[in-house]
Amino acid sequence: MSEFQYYEFQKLDGQLSFQDIQEIKKLSSRVKVNRNQAIFVYHFGNFRGEPENILGSYFDAMLYLANWGSKQLSFRLPKHLVDVKDLMAYELDQIIEIEEINDSLILSLYYENEEGFGWVNEDEVATLLSNLSTLRKDILMKDYRCLYLAWLAHFTVDGLDNIKLPILANLQELSPELSQFAEFFEIPEEMLNAISSKSESVKPQKLDINTLSNEEMRYFLEKLVGGDPLVQIELKQRLQKI
Repeated sequence: MSEFQYYEFQKLDGQLSFQDIQEIKKLSSRVKVNRNQAIFVYHFGNFRGEPENILGSYFDAMLYLANWGSKQLSFRLPKHLVDVKDLMAYELDQIIEIEEINDSLILSLYYENEEGFGWVNEDEVATLLSNLSTLRKDILMKDYRCLYLAWLAHFTVDGLDNIKLPILANLQELSPELSQFAEFFEIPEEMLNAISSKSESVKPQKLDINTLSNEEMRYFLEKLVGGDPLVQIELKQRLQKI
């Protein structure tokens, strides 16, 4: 079986600068890079950089896949928009790990299939991160279902009672992105059915912008006009607290 390693990085908040692109090109002569994305594919040899450091310096999302069975999905999260205590509750060695880099947190989710994957269709892999990257926004909005699913992938149906986490709400009907994440982490349908039957259904909170003060409205409008890519998330977080 030939070796296959795939690294993809995406910039979700803004775009890479010309200088950023030049620095990324130094990592490999085979890199495919543009203002929003960099892809490294290896059929022999290894990535010369430190993936988490590259993510922390230039990008917001990373996907890694190796055909011997390793999978990783990582996000860079701005610390000022993250409830660190919430995330730490999900941290588990070699499953969910959190690392601090500069003013960001690197959240990494891991899965290992000891039997490997055999042949990997590179065209199918190429669309995966674009679909899964929306889960970063969910996490920033305190929707931690993908973190719960990452735990779930490492248990059996008989071992569900051993998961030392409260069952999250709204696991009955997963979004397309969460469904694809469950498929990527190879969670059996039987497992999803077992946990969804115990999950409560909760309607999303209604957000009313009129509850903001004039000063807050001006603050968010200035951020919007200034092109802040995270203003929507920051605004929603503020409204959730009212």
